[in-house]
Amino acid sequence: MLPRGYRIGDITLLRSKPAFERGDAEFKLDEAPYKILLFIVLQNLPPKERKKVTLEEIAVHIWPHEPETTFEVKKGRIYTLVSALRRSGITCLSHGTRDGYLLEEDVTIEDDTPAQVWLTSKSLVFASAVASAVTLVVTVFVRGFVTSFGASLTQPPQFGFVSGAFQAVFGSLVWTVPLSVALLYGWKRKITYEDWIAELSLPSLLGAGAAAGALGGLFVDIAILFAQQRETLYQASWIQSANSSAWSAFTVSKLGYAEPAMGIAVCSCCAAFLWSALRRDRWEDRSKASSSLSSFSDLLRLLSLTFKRVFLWTLLFIDLPVMGVGSIFYFVSHSNISLARFLGEGLIIGSAGVAFTIGLLTSISALARGFKVTLD
Repeated sequence: MLPRGYRIGDITLLRSKPAFERGDAEFKLDEAPYKILLFIVLQNLPPKERKKVTLEEIAVHIWPHEPETTFEVKKGRIYTLVSALRRSGITCLSHGTRDGYLLEEDVTIEDDTPAQVWLTSKSLVFASAVASAVTLVVTVFVRGFVTSFGASLTQPPQFGFVSGAFQAVFGSLVWTVPLSVALLYGWKRKITYEDWIAELSLPSLLGAGAAAGALGGLFVDIAILFAQQRETLYQASWIQSANSSAWSAFTVSKLGYAEPAMGIAVCSCCAAFLWSALRRDRWEDRSKASSSLSSFSDLLRLLSLTFKRVFLWTLLFIDLPVMGVGSIFYFVSHSNISLARFLGEGLIIGSAGVAFTIGLLTSISALARGFKVTLD
């Protein structure tokens, strides 16, 4: 197995890219200075004794295809590049010699065994934020699109894309935030990622998902029934007339129960899928743990990879069951609303569940690979 890096004093020179770590921070290096330092380190690997690496050896290694360039020119380049290393904070190279460089610290090889990743409250906030952001983007477009075709259960058929997108902001957040917290609360106990995976319990996750789904659905109901005008509720067929009590959405039309029912369905499906995915040995390929993520673009690439891995499975095990619950609720409630609107609402909520699960799995995988969360 190739080493992850080489420990010299207070730094770790990474093998996979031109950079070094000091403490929890990573610092990039230009390619040429990095090659010089790496070459010197490789000449001093244990069990070898520490030795001076000459300027001639460095020049031959760095510029093997420049025979026409004089040694004096190459030596000047080496001095310049080593000075750049020192400006970058590298202090392990000797000073005062003009014929080569000596490492002033012993080299220790760091292997690819992944370090234990401790999950904290920062991990919880990060995972919840990623899952909520992905869900929000998807739900805005899906709800806006479905509403523009008059196929949304929670809004009158004449409402358009903008209205649907606006409602999606509230709807997605009231589900994803409680669901994220419910499913990931164990991280606040400051345990390792491996311990958290080992402790995952399907019944407890299903219970947490169902509770979060019911809570989110009730919040949606409150927003629909008590934050809108009765005329709007009547147009959406949630109440029987413009003078009816908002409670008639529960007692007469039964539509008040629709959102919690589909919320319980989608959140339970999300919890079950999360448990199934994380319990699979192949989900987190530990041989790739050394390829840590260090930027937003890395996170987007991981999101794309996760999407490719699980999208079809989430459609099958999250989206379709939620639409099925909507269909069942339509026949049980004997509503005068069309089946298409129940299916449309199921599609919206199911799509939110798919997006949430993909976002959550992405954030969990990022944290397992050592993604550094800085909220200070």
